[in-house]
Amino acid sequence: MHGIDRLSNKAAMMADLTHAPPTALRAFKRTSFRIDVKDWRVLHAVVDCGTFASAASVLHMSQPAVSYTVAKLEQQIGVALFRQAGRRACLTPQGKALVERSRALVKEAYDVEEFAINLMQMCNQDIRLLVDKDFPTNLLAKALRQIEQQQSYVNVALLERSVTAIEQTLIDRGADLAITSKIPSGLTGTLLVEIHYVPVAHPRHPLFRSGRTIELEELQTLKEVRIAMDASDSTNFSKHPASRSQPGTNRTWEVHNFDTAINIVSEGLAYAWLPKTRVASLLSQKKLRVLPLQRDGNRVVRYYLVSGHGLGDNMAVTYLSTALCDLIRTDETP
Repeated sequence: MHGIDRLSNKAAMMADLTHAPPTALRAFKRTSFRIDVKDWRVLHAVVDCGTFASAASVLHMSQPAVSYTVAKLEQQIGVALFRQAGRRACLTPQGKALVERSRALVKEAYDVEEFAINLMQMCNQDIRLLVDKDFPTNLLAKALRQIEQQQSYVNVALLERSVTAIEQTLIDRGADLAITSKIPSGLTGTLLVEIHYVPVAHPRHPLFRSGRTIELEELQTLKEVRIAMDASDSTNFSKHPASRSQPGTNRTWEVHNFDTAINIVSEGLAYAWLPKTRVASLLSQKKLRVLPLQRDGNRVVRYYLVSGHGLGDNMAVTYLSTALCDLIRTDETP
């Protein structure tokens, strides 16, 4: 059985090689490389510094070691790289062509090593992501799914919190990234998305019977269901004229999630300001209707992506931040 397994593995490997590009096949067939990347780096230093002595100083090598490396290169390649012009060594036409071609090789080798180091750091780190409890879960879930599919080595520790809790956690350096509607003092945030809120009610709600536009003042005598928010949250809709409480007039029910609010509104018990993205399907199915307010019929909550203190150079955080911005901005529509 083991022999059959080895044959199967070899066949699979050969099948993969048949689909490999020609340049890759040439690299596989070569058992070793004549020239070390470090030797190309020495050559570039001589060219950039102008003399062997200056290159030796920059590279922290002895001058004989630099001269030996260049001579070895010339022997391996079979062409002269320099010609003497007074006290300076000038590139030959062949040497100039090789320097120009090999610079990309050295840069690519450096970039690959940097990527490998960053990759190791990313694999060994959990990115602590805080998300406002009122942020649309569909946008977040789609973004995280794509990130998981594209870069499975990025580990995300997700916590859903209130605005006040997010602010305090960022200040205490307890999170790497946060999606929130309030940027804490001393930190910077990137606008991620704008969520549009609309006033909705059941189609048989008394507000629709007159068939005319509605004044904000008319809402103050009717029952409203709200999402309970932190007192410090700048997006609290009690600041909106349609949600301003007045003793003896406005009756308000407070709930802690959008699903409860939608269910209450769908039963015709109250109206509510809800994210358009969350009620879009109910509106298209005519299970809910947007109240025809004469003015201020649309509210906007802005969500920002905020980085924690001192994380500007963190590769994993930078990657996740960029990916979230690109994916959520692309997916969201007002």
